[in-house]
Amino acid sequence: MRTLIDASTAERDQVTAARERLSERLVDVERELAEAEIAKRDIDDQMAALSERLGTTQSERDGLAQAKAGLEASIAGLQTEMAQESVRQEELNNRVATLDDALSKAIDTNTELDEQRDYLERRVGGLEQRLVDLRDAGQSVIGRLSEQTQLSLDMIEK
Repeated sequence: MRTLIDASTAERDQVTAARERLSERLVDVERELAEAEIAKRDIDDQMAALSERLGTTQSERDGLAQAKAGLEASIAGLQTEMAQESVRQEELNNRVATLDDALSKAIDTNTELDEQRDYLERRVGGLEQRLVDLRDAGQSVIGRLSEQTQLSLDMIEK
């Protein structure tokens, strides 16, 4: 019986030692569980922050996409305006070329008319001089005829 009691006591000591080890292990597990709970809360907080940041980033991305679309529309409008202005510029260049041609012709005509005017002025000057010469010659002839007539009258009267 003593052996039985000794065996029971030894078994009880073993169970007590195992219970203490299990209690210690349970404390360790509970501590680890509490640490895991804290780590989980930290991870949840980080996930919430990342989700919020991702939402903000998506909003920013959507805003940038809308801004990009607006800018692309503006660029398309400006390209259309530039094409229209290029056509208008070409028309103006053609008009300027036409006006340059007309101006060159007008200058040439003006130069030709100036030369003709100078020629006619010289010719009129020469004709005026001839008229003066002819008038002077006519007066001279009339004067001589008058003198001769006067002399002839004087002779007839004598």
